[in-house]
Amino acid sequence: MKKLYLLLTKYHKITRCKKPHTIAKELILPAAIEIVETMFGDNFAKELQSKPLSNDTVSRRIDDISEDIEQQFFVKLRDKLFSIQLDEATDSNKDAHFIAYVRFWDGMSTVEELLFCKPIKIKATEIALFDILNNFINEANTE
Repeated sequence: MKKLYLLLTKYHKITRCKKPHTIAKELILPAAIEIVETMFGDNFAKELQSKPLSNDTVSRRIDDISEDIEQQFFVKLRDKLFSIQLDEATDSNKDAHFIAYVRFWDGMSTVEELLFCKPIKIKATEIALFDILNNFINEANTE
């Protein structure tokens, strides 16, 4: 369990620094191996070399963390009364996005979170926006 926690912490740090996922394999792992080899010897360094840090592995772990956070959020939200604020926005590339915020009471404080930001791929009619919201809620309920 401790090894899993350490791996997830490492992937989380890579995500937070907003660097390419390959930085783990190209920079962090070689530096860590040198440090471990100097301080503890070759045996420990060889064990460290076996840790998965490929771009695909890091990307997959980041997706797993994201999915877990989303599931925890939906579990927290499921039994609460909440309000939704909807907004339509256009970015600098002139791409339209449908944004939903959710607000709910959690114990002693009000929580406001981004629920989703989905691209609007068709004309932004009321029905199209409702369909985006409805599809998101249905997907969240089936998970």
